[in-house]
Amino acid sequence: MYVTTVHNTVDILKWVGVKDVTLFIDRGMFSSPNIEYMLDSGVGFIVPTSYSVKEVKRIALLSTRSIEKGGNLIRMSCDIIFAQRREIRIGKSMVNAWVYYSPERDRMERVSFYSALHDRMDQFSRRKVRRWEKPREIAGEITGPYLSFISWR
Repeated sequence: MYVTTVHNTVDILKWVGVKDVTLFIDRGMFSSPNIEYMLDSGVGFIVPTSYSVKEVKRIALLSTRSIEKGGNLIRMSCDIIFAQRREIRIGKSMVNAWVYYSPERDRMERVSFYSALHDRMDQFSRRKVRRWEKPREIAGEITGPYLSFISWR
């Protein structure tokens, strides 16, 4: 995905003579052409990646085995996070990246997931399936993305 905003910004910075700059850009600007353009132009950048990118998933899975080590621990106020430096291939380039993990956020997301799953299961168990209805379709309508986590007879 080519985003002209990034290219135009980099070109303007070069045109006015700005040399030492780091762009903080939005996740929506994350694309191989944009990353490669900034790298080729010598512009520093920080951009969150999308978990839908296969390489990002691969790096995240690699990090799950090693990130919770003392050397990766960071205390921010009262919060604990883990951070690990990785290299990630974007297009034809290798880029330095940081993988972050928050045990508290992980716990909150699990609670949220199980709470939503429980609500859907309750809804499903209360629903009477009529003779002409297809149970699988009813289950899909009620449970949505949680269907694969529920089994029934």
